[in-house]
Amino acid sequence: MLLEMLPDMPDCAEDVLEWAPLDYEGHFENSTFKDKNLAIQAYHAAPAYLREHLEAQVADINRLVGEIQDQLRAAPNPAEVAAMIADKATLEIKPLIAIAGAVIHGHVEPEASEHEGDGAQAEIDALFA
Repeated sequence: MLLEMLPDMPDCAEDVLEWAPLDYEGHFENSTFKDKNLAIQAYHAAPAYLREHLEAQVADINRLVGEIQDQLRAAPNPAEVAAMIADKATLEIKPLIAIAGAVIHGHVEPEASEHEGDGAQAEIDALFA
């Protein structure tokens, strides 16, 4: 969301640069979510194919955000790359977040975890069908 707001709020670039990835457990351990221990236990109890699929989506998201951070660091003025970053967030990162959300909620079958690249959009479309 912050990446999509960057064209209108280029001063948020510092917040983007401060972001660091966390694994699923780390995310909940650092959250104020009341049932965070239960969420961590559920993650460990989930089928391996779901955890692996989730971790693959998160790795892709982290890689893309890392690329964006590199672009921001290299840009003399964050406003110059803000529109491109917002597009990347909308077109590439947001669909991966949707897939990760579906995996978290158990809406992905084992064979769906084999889709990559162009298949990501097909997975998202299937979720809303």
